[in-house]
This record gives sequence, C-alpha cells and structure tokens, in this order.
Amino acid sequence: MGSGKSFKCSKCDYIFTSMTGVGMLFVTQYQRTVEEIKAGKFGAEWQRFFEEHPDGKVDCGRELLVCKYCGVPKTDTNLSLYLPKEDSKEKLSEYPLPFELKEEYTLYAKFPHKCKNCGGACKIVTDVKKVTMNCPECGEPMKEDLDLSSICWD
Repeated sequence: MGSGKSFKCSKCDYIFTSMTGVGMLFVTQYQRTVEEIKAGKFGAEWQRFFEEHPDGKVDCGRELLVCKYCGVPKTDTNLSLYLPKEDSKEKLSEYPLPFELKEEYTLYAKFPHKCKNCGGACKIVTDVKKVTMNCPECGEPMKEDLDLSSICWD
C-alpha cells in the first residue's frame, strides 16, 4: 500500500505530488531494482554490493526526498542496502518489505540521492511538518495541500 501527499506553491500555484510506499507490484519492482543495481545503473559501489553480499537486500520503497541546499522535493526509490542480522537468517523473506528490512536486517549503506535542480544532497523526509520544501519553478516555500493529500494507492 502506498500513500500520496501534494504540496502547492502559494506564489505560482505549482503543485508537486509525491506517491510513496510500495504497491501490489512490489515483487516486480524489487526484482527490477536488483537487476538495475547488478547492471551498474546506480554505480559501481551498489553493483559490488550484491557480488560481495548475495544475501543482501535493497529497500525499493518510494520515498519523499528534499534537497538539503535548495529545498526542492522529489520522489525516488529509497535504494538503501541491508545485510541480514545473524539471528534472523532462518526467517527471512526473499522480497522483504521496507518495514521488514528495519526489523530483520542491518543498514549497510544509504544511497546518496542528488537533487536534479542544484546537484545537492537529498534527505528522506520523515515528517512533512518539520521540513521546508521550495517550489522548483519560483523557489518559494510550498505548503501541503490538504485537499489533495489524502491519496492511497495499491
């Protein structure tokens, strides 16, 4: 299940909608993400991870991110890498959901997401009330549009 939030610029009326989480095609998305990593799409370090850690996993959930420098938001696949905890190896899923990764695995590395606007580092937004998101069109702060923000998807 996924959810969505929309943000609107009060100056130019630009609307940004972020659809996050995982849906019913999770297994397909997971397989595709692993194939892309193994093919080198996300860099040599990520590619080597599965060569060196065949039992490793990736978080392929979609996340809301915001640039630490210019504040422009984007939605992207998480791509954090995980290794199984020693005491969890017997009960592991072939395709772990993001919540399972946090319970049964140890974080190995976070993907260094970059802003398409300025090239700065992006961070995952955990609380939209505690972050400022700036409009990519005019640079003004955007506010959550509560009329558009109650989106649920599969």
